[in-house]
Amino acid sequence: MIMIGDFGKSVKINGRPEQVALELETAARTVREAFVKRLGEGNGNDFFETVIANARLTDSERDAEADALLCRMEIENPELVRMAEALLHMKGSMAGFGGRDTLREDKNKICRILLPALQETRALRELEGLEYIPEKECVAASFRDRPSRTVCVACDSGIAMIRDIVWQLK
Repeated sequence: MIMIGDFGKSVKINGRPEQVALELETAARTVREAFVKRLGEGNGNDFFETVIANARLTDSERDAEADALLCRMEIENPELVRMAEALLHMKGSMAGFGGRDTLREDKNKICRILLPALQETRALRELEGLEYIPEKECVAASFRDRPSRTVCVACDSGIAMIRDIVWQLK
């Protein structure tokens, strides 16, 4: 049996490595089928491949790639990056006013604000839309010249959502 903590990084594996590998392969197939069922054939398979690719990277490698992309965005259009940072700063400074509701982040609004910034980059110039789908806790990204993509943002904070969108769509 393979036991993985819900949010921790610890993994407990009991059994022979060959058996564990077979169980892991079966689990991966089941997860891929669930993605395909929920997101459709193309998006489900794309999302599964993204998850597998992400799993191969360390946290520091993933952060370095996201930081490099953000640096390229700043070089290509520094004004949009400054505007986005200012908006995030304003949102953070207002969090103490008005009770718990102000702590909730409007993921639809974040997508609307992020879209024009991403469209100004060479890498995502053909991006046509970002739509947050609350019932699936994902963001659907549509493009002019390529298939749409789905980014899972379940349990993400606003800034984590931005990082996931940028990292997975690049």
